[in-house]
Amino acid sequence: MFDKRFLKTIGVASFALLMLAGCRPEEQGRPLHYEPGVYPGEKPSSALGEGDLAELRQRAMEQGGIPAGGALSGGGTTTGDDVRAPVESEAGKQLKERGKLQGGN
Repeated sequence: MFDKRFLKTIGVASFALLMLAGCRPEEQGRPLHYEPGVYPGEKPSSALGEGDLAELRQRAMEQGGIPAGGALSGGGTTTGDDVRAPVESEAGKQLKERGKLQGGN
């Protein structure tokens, strides 16, 4: 009933219909090539006020996050500024020794 040629024709026709359906009218006439460094839109009607600029700065800081050190300056830790090595307990020393013996090296 359906031979290969008929199925191939139906497949090509379906593909062509899908491609044509993807071309929406509102997307026609849009620029396809942009010039680097040139804003293609209209110039803003007015400059931003101080309140708007402050709000944008605040949003930028919130989206930037806090550095891994925990402080905004980028240094220190979240638990304090003590940079000394932790004091090892007896259990920690035994665990290290056990790891060395089991490491095989």
